[in-house]
Amino acid sequence: MTRLWRTMFIALLGLFLLAAGLGLVAWRHRGDLAYLYVPSPAEPSRSAKLEAALPAPRPEVATPAKTAASAPVQRPMSWAGLRLEPYSGRFVGDGDAITSLGDLDQALAGAMKDLKDGSGLYPTALNRALFKPLDYQSCAFKQPFEVVDRGGECSVEFAAEPLMLKWWAPREMLSSALCRVLLTEDCPGYAASPEWFRAGLSLKLGGLGPVYETRSLLELNVPPMQAISGLGEGGERQWLNGYWAFRSIEARHGEEGIKALVGSLKRGESWQAALKACGEDPGQFDARYREWSKAYLRDRTANRENFLSMISLLRQLREEEAAPLLEAFVKEQPLDLYTGDARYWLGNCYYRLGRYEEASRVLADLLTNAPYTTSLQGKCFYFLGRCYQMMGYAPMALPEYAAAAREPDNPLLVRLATAHLEAAR
Repeated sequence: MTRLWRTMFIALLGLFLLAAGLGLVAWRHRGDLAYLYVPSPAEPSRSAKLEAALPAPRPEVATPAKTAASAPVQRPMSWAGLRLEPYSGRFVGDGDAITSLGDLDQALAGAMKDLKDGSGLYPTALNRALFKPLDYQSCAFKQPFEVVDRGGECSVEFAAEPLMLKWWAPREMLSSALCRVLLTEDCPGYAASPEWFRAGLSLKLGGLGPVYETRSLLELNVPPMQAISGLGEGGERQWLNGYWAFRSIEARHGEEGIKALVGSLKRGESWQAALKACGEDPGQFDARYREWSKAYLRDRTANRENFLSMISLLRQLREEEAAPLLEAFVKEQPLDLYTGDARYWLGNCYYRLGRYEEASRVLADLLTNAPYTTSLQGKCFYFLGRCYQMMGYAPMALPEYAAAAREPDNPLLVRLATAHLEAAR
């Protein structure tokens, strides 16, 4: 009996000690075992004590509530608002007029694609423009085209003869004109900008700039540096100076600079703000444009004196000396500013020497493959006709004389071409 009580006592004592040990452990780790019971509000948990001991975090600046910005509406390309008026001038029905002006609708479609690919600009159904081919004598302007905003619709006027004589490439000319229409109608900052800005940007984005610059420089009767004038000045060289102004932006900031400028105009900002957007200071821009233009022209017209010296030999009737010099120039400087005119003078030189077949080959190649590299297309047509007639191919001379007779700025050439045209008939 005594042994039984002893055993029971030892068992109860063991249970008591076990319970006491478990209670002690639970008390010491009561924070970690909080999931076993509901903690007392008066007694914070161990994690709360640790957080209280740490330094308070710096309060975060409240993020302003974002207003859901509506995405810009991307309207699809459409030429529903573009109209091309048929030519009805003095050359209507003429074969060359039909050839040169008959596919202007296709050239306009190509101009839309070129402009979109090159600058991201394209017409939508909201844009309105009427393209009108006129006779040169009916135009009150001497530039490739004129854009007039008539309130709700732009009128684009351009002369037919320059296209027939291959002064301008129709697709590039229409692309630059369309560029000016879109920026005028969609960008108030562009519409309010000076002429040099409007003309220069349209020449740059539309692609007519290189051809326009070439012809302008070849027609200069003053040293090239005198073609540079202040952007605030008026005059006939605003287009050329404006084109150089945007070429200078491209030289300093690349195509991204031009895109930033156009993007600013699309956002409705002023042309001064657009200059800032591409990294230019409007107050310093005129000086920077002049500095770039002078360096550019020195390189572009580096062979001018050499070219003029060869032409002076022809004026002195020294064709035998001029011919090999012109041949070498054309061969060794195929991309020079003066190569196109040099090719004309080489053909002219061959004609004077009685080498009509060689002359006709040079002149025909120039008119067919590189007409926009020269400013002497009218004379080129005339002497090509003379070569054909001197070789006994009078019927082939007729269309060349007819083309030369359309030259709008050379009355003497028109009289000569007309006389030979009538005689050949």
